[in-house]
Amino acid sequence: MAVLQTLTVIPKTFGELATKLLTIVVNAASFYKCKRLDFVCDRYPRQSIKNLERARRTASGVQVIRIYSEQQKAPRQWKKFMSSGDNKEELIKFIFNTWRKADPQLLKGVEIFLAHGEHCHRLFDSNGETICSEIRELYCDHEEADTRLILHAMHASLSYPNVIIKSPDTDVLLIELKWALMLISCLKLA
Repeated sequence: MAVLQTLTVIPKTFGELATKLLTIVVNAASFYKCKRLDFVCDRYPRQSIKNLERARRTASGVQVIRIYSEQQKAPRQWKKFMSSGDNKEELIKFIFNTWRKADPQLLKGVEIFLAHGEHCHRLFDSNGETICSEIRELYCDHEEADTRLILHAMHASLSYPNVIIKSPDTDVLLIELKWALMLISCLKLA
């Protein structure tokens, strides 16, 4: 979500936006020589302790936009669009549906784990076809991606010796640091 929040040039259509986002995240993974990328999103449930804060952010009024096609025009007021949890949920659902049908060459050999809603799907290229499969062990009802990242990092660490977490959010740094310290103390006790 941080990548979406920081976009300064918004493509004309939602389809172009989804493709641009896929290119950005795959290029970032390629830069770090990663074969796996986890794209983890927040959830925006109707009943939440965070609703008061979200209501304050959208006090000036926000129009909820349903995304029906890749040719649909992206909103000009991007920040306002992104201030609505409903719009973010709709956008993530659209991104998932677009990425799972993406040209496998766009993946550049990177497998993508896309956490959306409570689910997570793995997208990868298999003989020139984009394959999409649900990863049940990454099912999670956490509202914040900040904590959901821990589950993804642990899952990735089962197959990869190094895990990189990239986020501009200092909360993520503190949560991951605490998690690492707890892991170290558990290893010392063992």
